[in-house]
Amino acid sequence: AGVPALWVNDELYRGMWHSPRIEVLMETTHPENDPPVVYVGPHPTARSVFIQLGHSAQTMRDPAFQRLLENAVQWAASPQGKKP
Repeated sequence: AGVPALWVNDELYRGMWHSPRIEVLMETTHPENDPPVVYVGPHPTARSVFIQLGHSAQTMRDPAFQRLLENAVQWAASPQGKKP
């Protein structure tokens, strides 16, 4: 919630295996990266958030990335929270 589109220059990941049970929250259209960059799951009882972004200082300083990270931590720590 409240996270606008992110335009970052960050590390690329291609050819990763993603469980068919993940719920993708953010994707990229960069042709050299796998589409999912933020997703939750798939563990049935634990709250886990995968955020591929964040390998550069520029990304870490981006207010939208900071909001994404804050949302993810709050969701993972809350028993009934909304998804990041």
